[in-house]
Amino acid sequence: MLSFLAGLAIIYVGALVLLYVFQRNLMYFPNAASPDIAATGAEGLLQPAAYRSADGIDLISWFRPPPSPDAPVLLHFHGNAGHIGDRTGRIVPYAEAGMGILLAEYRGFGGNGGAPTEQGLYADARAAIDFPRTIARVFGGRAPPAPTTSSNPHDSDSLGLGRPGRMHCPEDLTPL
Repeated sequence: MLSFLAGLAIIYVGALVLLYVFQRNLMYFPNAASPDIAATGAEGLLQPAAYRSADGIDLISWFRPPPSPDAPVLLHFHGNAGHIGDRTGRIVPYAEAGMGILLAEYRGFGGNGGAPTEQGLYADARAAIDFPRTIARVFGGRAPPAPTTSSNPHDSDSLGLGRPGRMHCPEDLTPL
């Protein structure tokens, strides 16, 4: 009986070690292939946008500039699987409502270098939040303040939050 319990304990500890070693493979399911805007039907709606995260990873995302200086910019993070090419259908109602859009891509996803890690994804998200602010200078528009740098992220109606499973139209956004 004691040898049976010892064997069970060894199997249990071995399973825990395997879970620890391969935990990133269980969290992130990136499609590393570069998505094609034309193949998704978003040609003319979105254009490639390049920016760099604070730790030096070059990222390619898809962007639709705001059509007017006062138009909000929707920043869409696609989650832990696939790539931005799988999400273009979700942004059409927002584009039709007159919003600028950034379909943000991460390291290790969609042809971008690097491998996904929690801290790396935070850096990628901060770079994506900052990107519309830099573009707004080029287009002469107003861009949302980055919540990571603003003392009060609630001082603008240009940013909004939505839950991925429930974002079906612009009214589903919750202003920050």
